[in-house]
Amino acid sequence: MYFLEQTASWLLKNFGENLNNISVVFPNKRSGVFFRNYLINQISKPVWSPEITDIESFILQNTAFLKADPISQVFTLYKVYSAILVQNGQNPESIDSFYPWGNIMLNDFSEIDKNLAEPADVFRLIEDLKDIDTLFDYLSPEQIEILKTFWTNINIESHTNEKARFLRMWQMLPDIYEELKKKQLKEKAAYSGFIYRILAGKCINKEWMPQEDMIVFAGFHLLNKAETTIFNYLKTEGKAVFLWDADNYFLERKEFSPYQAIRRNMSEFPEPPDFVHDRSPLTGKSFRMFGFDLTSTQVDMAAQILRVIGDNEENSPGKPDTAIVLADEKLLIPLLHTVPESMDHVNITMGYPVISSYPADIVLLLADFMIRYSGCQKVRTSDLVNLLNHPVNKMTEPENINRQLSVLNESKLAFQDLSSIKVECTFLSFLTNALASAKNLIGKLQDFLVYYLENKEITEIEKEIFYQIYKGMNRLSEHAEKENLSDLLLKKILKEILITLKVAFSGEPLSGIQVMGILETRCLDFKNLILISMNEGLWPSVSNQPSFIPYQVRKAFYLNTPENDDVAYAYYFYRLLQRAENIWLMYSNDKEAIGFAEKSRYILQLLYDFNIELNETIVSPHITKTLRKEIIYPKSEAILKQLEPYLDENNKSRFSPSALLTYLDCKLKFFYQYILKIKEKETVQEEIDAAVFGKVLHRTMELIYSDDEIKNTVIDKPL
Repeated sequence: MYFLEQTASWLLKNFGENLNNISVVFPNKRSGVFFRNYLINQISKPVWSPEITDIESFILQNTAFLKADPISQVFTLYKVYSAILVQNGQNPESIDSFYPWGNIMLNDFSEIDKNLAEPADVFRLIEDLKDIDTLFDYLSPEQIEILKTFWTNINIESHTNEKARFLRMWQMLPDIYEELKKKQLKEKAAYSGFIYRILAGKCINKEWMPQEDMIVFAGFHLLNKAETTIFNYLKTEGKAVFLWDADNYFLERKEFSPYQAIRRNMSEFPEPPDFVHDRSPLTGKSFRMFGFDLTSTQVDMAAQILRVIGDNEENSPGKPDTAIVLADEKLLIPLLHTVPESMDHVNITMGYPVISSYPADIVLLLADFMIRYSGCQKVRTSDLVNLLNHPVNKMTEPENINRQLSVLNESKLAFQDLSSIKVECTFLSFLTNALASAKNLIGKLQDFLVYYLENKEITEIEKEIFYQIYKGMNRLSEHAEKENLSDLLLKKILKEILITLKVAFSGEPLSGIQVMGILETRCLDFKNLILISMNEGLWPSVSNQPSFIPYQVRKAFYLNTPENDDVAYAYYFYRLLQRAENIWLMYSNDKEAIGFAEKSRYILQLLYDFNIELNETIVSPHITKTLRKEIIYPKSEAILKQLEPYLDENNKSRFSPSALLTYLDCKLKFFYQYILKIKEKETVQEEIDAAVFGKVLHRTMELIYSDDEIKNTVIDKPL
């Protein structure tokens, strides 16, 4: 029985139809969608549904706070930071230079709050190592030793410029935190970590009691300190039940790190005795492993596997049995193009990353162009050609764009005067107006988005992406006007917004093939698993989030570290295997395409720690060797006539050096170039390359020596 199915069964067994005053809390929203379906399948008549939510929504519901917009938070933080600099007699920095720091600072503060660490202690400057024992007497000996290691290495008496800057910022962070805290308490809007801390504080002070009769927390793994505090409080008050997603096969392996957190959780927050875990050894499952010399061919193999699964079995009603898990989201679109047409239902839960799309690419290209040429009358031809050649613009008016490109090429100018250029396409006139507009960068880009949205040639999926970008820009537009931001900063923030945006695909989430990312798999189980891009660096992914808090300090205060991320990803992998029967593992040997050619460590663990026979197959691309067709031109009378000058021994200029070299290199090329007079299409060149320089030099020498006065003169000085 699947975990969510078992959770629904346990709930009905213990609470019957009295579910209206029960809350079920999961780590993510996706789990709630599947759980609701499993619950419906086990109910024989209409009943009131329990409240089904995720942990972040649960915490927001039980505080009077709203989650603040991240961009607004950075500007609020900047004002706090600038005020503190002025108080210290220093000149505030510009928002442009502060903005990248702001996001890092907010992430650090959120991490501190979720783990209920004291900012004043985390950011304390230690001048004497002996102070650590007295100042941090509440820490364990292991934590104190880690702190001493850090401050020994930092050696504040030895100052370099970089170290001095770090220590200045380090000393300011507690004051920045406290001032930001005051603003968040006043405005009742904050980043998520602060809201976690608020509810945990209410639990410590016993100032909060949930309205529900019982809260069921299901499927959690690594808990932060705030979650642990909330869970402990609700357990003490008899208001909580805890259900852990585990398998006895893994729990019995005491040194197996991915499940150590589950064992700790079970000890601190015991499950009901009637919630029993299965024991499913990995040796009883079917594993197949494929290595690919070409990354993209992984999706072709996935399509073949889907056909086999479709021929052999059908999904149970309301219980999807097959999932494709993509560690590399760039393979999503290629995968969708290969899914067999016989598969009626395919549900994509991961969302398509906007930053990887053509609309995002043209928006960023336009932003660069606007910043470079805003208010200018002349633009570089190559930059204009790049814009016109973009696939999105080629889609909107292909014939007009091609005519415009011909006009630019025929002009042979390195720079174009927009006031005098012959306009052949709507895009260019739109671009000219935008450059002359007094609007800021976001306003200009929004005009372009409207232009693309109204174009009939743009596909529906491209229009949806443009619409999502437009909505994201609306948030930024408000700040652009209020804060008087530079175009360079606006572009930087815009790119961050595009990275976070995802386009949701429509589909039936409870039937058919499920296509998802790694994080979407939490609490979900499938009979058939196709795991794509099982490469080190993709699964687990490389954690490289910038932070002001050094690694040793993070470790000392139990903040998140890369080791925690590794443990989490390992758990996501092994819990997927718990109830699966057929598992296909795919990895790529194509280092150039993904940058990671090694098999994931989880594959090696299956091979050597669990002694699983993986039946590996290496798949190489099939290369079809085609015979080159010989090109033969009969020597007609016309061709022979054109060849005569080259056969005339009295014609001293019959062969130029270039013609002779071309003939020796390729006779067919010589025929095309010198006999048929087929010339390469000339393009506008901004710099003189070797070929152009040679032509100029030869023509110069020809003109010089054709002068009768110079022809018979020995030249011994510059002319």
